[in-house]
Amino acid sequence: MTRIIQLSLAIAMLCLGTALADSSQPWNNPTGSTLPTGCQHLTYYSAANNTTIGYIVYLPPDYTTNTSARYPVVYSFHGMGGNEWGNVPYASVLQTHIVSKTINPMIMVFVSGRGNSFYADSKDGSVKCETSVIKELIPHIDSTLRTLPDRGHRAVNGISMGGFGSLMMAFKHYELFGHAASDIAALVNWDTLSAQQFDQSIPTQIFGGDSAYFNRNYYPFTFVKQNADSLKAMGMKVHMADNPNDVTMGPLYSYNVTMRNLLKSKGIPVEFDSAAGSGHVADFNGASGLAILKFHSDNFAAADSAAVSVLSNSFGIPGKKNRSVSFHRISAMETFVIPAAWQGITNTVGIYSLQGRELGRLGIKAVAILDGVDLKNRFGSEMFLVKPISITE
Repeated sequence: MTRIIQLSLAIAMLCLGTALADSSQPWNNPTGSTLPTGCQHLTYYSAANNTTIGYIVYLPPDYTTNTSARYPVVYSFHGMGGNEWGNVPYASVLQTHIVSKTINPMIMVFVSGRGNSFYADSKDGSVKCETSVIKELIPHIDSTLRTLPDRGHRAVNGISMGGFGSLMMAFKHYELFGHAASDIAALVNWDTLSAQQFDQSIPTQIFGGDSAYFNRNYYPFTFVKQNADSLKAMGMKVHMADNPNDVTMGPLYSYNVTMRNLLKSKGIPVEFDSAAGSGHVADFNGASGLAILKFHSDNFAAADSAAVSVLSNSFGIPGKKNRSVSFHRISAMETFVIPAAWQGITNTVGIYSLQGRELGRLGIKAVAILDGVDLKNRFGSEMFLVKPISITE
């Protein structure tokens, strides 16, 4: 009986997409259930969609008191027919385990996927979810919250349709995300997506009835195959959770296993939790839900360790004793006071993107401060890494 009830709930959740199909699904949903501790509902303006889009953000307990601290961020994607409220149950689990110190502090942003977008830009351009997340929401969060705005401290997770979206985003935009997690991911292929009867507006309106558009631009398997070398080289890590009874929308468990096997074949580290939940039901409060949050916490901690190792490399100058220096992160909204130690060893700094690409160099002789606005005007970005340049570089 329990199994029947769970399956019925899962079908009802997926069928919600039909009841709320297409334009009737709002981008901004300010009301819902009671917000958990640490959460608030906020909005940003999306020029891409010409509308205000809602999101819910969870801030860790010490965010308001530890004002010098910066935090890693997880972007969490809901399932079909949902909105920014869909994955909010994660917040209570985070709060409990951050307080008990079993999980490290992090920010979690609950994204609005406008119900049925599959986190894609529609073929006709009327819905631009991918563009909004990548080009609007992430810069908005990095400019308004004290984040650690680099890929090692930025991750994505998702449930069902959101699992599809999280893996697609991570594998396609690997320069932005260091790791990704999915729970009961709806890793549907075109045949399954176009045959399902839960919401036909997805294949017909979001993807324009065009299998080539779907496969080329949004099918997660495409990006594993295309970007395998980069994913491996940049250290992408993946956690997937699903169970053999997940067959509500086609053979989803089989599709998840196929993705796991593909990642392994490409040498991309993947954890696979095959005991997660029962059927097509999210396991926020259970063992698999906690495992996903610990996966994020562990990978953010690993990114911290890697940053300490990389950013404290000795800085060699002929005739001078090596000194330990580091990159410094600066946004277009900040000014950066050049450390006195830098002035003693070089007259030049390098300006880099968060992905490590050198954008240019600036002289700092007799210069005390770098202005983020000036850097933005020169190099066209919102966030930079700055480091002293050796005369031998």
